[in-house]
Amino acid sequence: MVALMIRNPNLPTGYEILNVSWWLSDSPDFEDTNIIGISIEDEINLLNIQFDVELEIGRKYYAKCRVVYNKGFSNDSNINVFIARDLNEINLDLVPPTKISRPTISITPS
Repeated sequence: MVALMIRNPNLPTGYEILNVSWWLSDSPDFEDTNIIGISIEDEINLLNIQFDVELEIGRKYYAKCRVVYNKGFSNDSNINVFIARDLNEINLDLVPPTKISRPTISITPS
């Protein structure tokens, strides 16, 4: 299981998120054949999403999202890269005891 979340959801007054498209891939080009989790124009998972996928330990994965606002524009996140870790490799003092990896996606409205 993988959980993605937007790190800075605070928006200026009058701005609302209409929908978010989420991508999880095992390749930085996000081609259709490499996508392992996707949710397009999601109107429910606006700040975070979970993909029920099994990750290969030690493999590199990529995540990104696109946020659409009510003011007529959208904003793409940076591409976040993370490596799947075994639960035994995670410092449980810093991370809750869960197999969910949490790469955060940063969105900066212009």
